[in-house]
Amino acid sequence: MASQTPRPPNGVAASATEGTRTLPAGSALHARLLDPLTSAPSTRGRMVRALVIAPTPDAATVAVAPGALVRGTILDAGVTDDTPRRQMVAPRFTEVAFPDGRTAPLAARVGDVDNARETVDDSGRVLGLPMADRAETMVHCAMLALCTVHPVAAAALYAADRGEEHELRHAIDLPAGVELTLRVTADARVPAWPWRPPGAVGPPAPLDALLRSLPPRASALGGRIAGDLVNLVLIGEEDRIRTAFLAAAWDTAERLSVRTCFDTFVAMVEARGYVHQPVSTLVLDGRPPDLVFQKLTDTFAKRHHVRIWRTAATWRDDPVFVAAATHDIGIELSTEERTFTHRTDPDIDHERDKIVNDLVTANAVAALSLIPRTPIPGVTVTGGTEPVVTDWRVAIVAVT
Repeated sequence: MASQTPRPPNGVAASATEGTRTLPAGSALHARLLDPLTSAPSTRGRMVRALVIAPTPDAATVAVAPGALVRGTILDAGVTDDTPRRQMVAPRFTEVAFPDGRTAPLAARVGDVDNARETVDDSGRVLGLPMADRAETMVHCAMLALCTVHPVAAAALYAADRGEEHELRHAIDLPAGVELTLRVTADARVPAWPWRPPGAVGPPAPLDALLRSLPPRASALGGRIAGDLVNLVLIGEEDRIRTAFLAAAWDTAERLSVRTCFDTFVAMVEARGYVHQPVSTLVLDGRPPDLVFQKLTDTFAKRHHVRIWRTAATWRDDPVFVAAATHDIGIELSTEERTFTHRTDPDIDHERDKIVNDLVTANAVAALSLIPRTPIPGVTVTGGTEPVVTDWRVAIVAVT
């Protein structure tokens, strides 16, 4: 991993301004690891760096913009003395560096590891799975026996049980590229760094007309069941969109097949992530997506993902794509369908904003607009169990 300061994204001015801003305690910094984090005791004292990937606002403007670096050290690593015992690693971040080379003191700890099986305690320690005892293992076996009347439920619980046993004594191993939420623990004074969001894609009225001409929602089961809402519009050639997502550290998804379904099951059994894990088939105007991207860490249960379809529309001679982005946050069993399904974050705007921030950080956004759409009543996620939470705006992104 190169150590030089990354080039600031398009939304960040090329030079700093005078003065400072306050980054208050409690602020969240969304960042991507540039160095691995492991629970090996030998890593104590090692430097750890992360790249800020979303703007962190203060009361009126942006205090820390994408492209800044946070740096710190690993204070402790190994196995906890708690009950139950767990593998753990405890980094502390002590400095933020801006693209012009200026630095400022910072006090921050890990608040969350994105899409990971690991948890984080109140002191910022990243914790692995608990080390179960024999009694807990016997309980798991009893649960599996009771579920034999429900074959799919039995398989899913067996997978979860085997996966936990497989990982009980495995070290935490988070590679570079894993994304974190860092929590600032004390007010910090940081250099003023002007934030210039990307300019608008175009005048509001034509963009509103474009949005109204596009399909608002995908569907499942060949079009028989309403699916995910379109919450992004991407303008640009397909190759540019593909390059932009890959530059923003998103991975492609393989198509559903016997082999990929088996690989998915094995990943669940082994309690690990499957980088190119397939997604369920949603269609738009009867067609499957032209592109699918996802981002996950080390668990089958959680992932960001987006399905993208090309439309017949154009904008200033560039093709127009629509996208439905959601965040899988867990797994639950469906009694009606006798299978398991992902539980979806009902706040679909979080996923829309994440993709926009990732693309801005990757210098892949030429222009950006947020356009209101007509609300659609009764939209739900996770098999109709939760209503969506949204401001009913669609992000329209011109991709460089």
